[in-house]
Amino acid sequence: MKPSLTTAAGTAVLLSLLAACGKEAPAPTATRPAAPAAAADHDDHDHDHDAAGGHGYGHHGEPVELGTTRIGAYQVHAARDEGAVTAGGDVPIDVRVDGDVSGITAVRFWIGTEDGDGAMRARGEREDPSVLNHWHAHADVPDPMPADSRLWVELELRSGERVRGSFDLHQ
Repeated sequence: MKPSLTTAAGTAVLLSLLAACGKEAPAPTATRPAAPAAAADHDDHDHDHDAAGGHGYGHHGEPVELGTTRIGAYQVHAARDEGAVTAGGDVPIDVRVDGDVSGITAVRFWIGTEDGDGAMRARGEREDPSVLNHWHAHADVPDPMPADSRLWVELELRSGERVRGSFDLHQ
């Protein structure tokens, strides 16, 4: 709770009166926690950043290119970071969309089947505001993982339409 001006003024008067009477003023107490450091503002997900605080393509290891597919009117490229895709784990995913992306309002990823049963959808984020066609997220792997699991990418368009396509995880 933020102290009001009246409370702050009252505290100042009280401290002045105590000082005039020769009494020691009580030690100040914090009324709210300090603001987080600027570098921590973006760190809302559990993975490492490069020295500049940003993310590079394949920043969790060497990228495994999953290929390119057409999703709606867009050419979409996907990659995941190296390592095993294991049930109950997560997979860092990077998606790049060619062309004018101003009509895309959200990009979602999931691993599993097209209907998404048992899968957790992750909303991709633009980690570098100057790169408008690159989204990143960590896609949770369902447990159990369906035998025919793929990476699914869904583009939500300004019109409200949602279009999706998939990629083989084991390129």
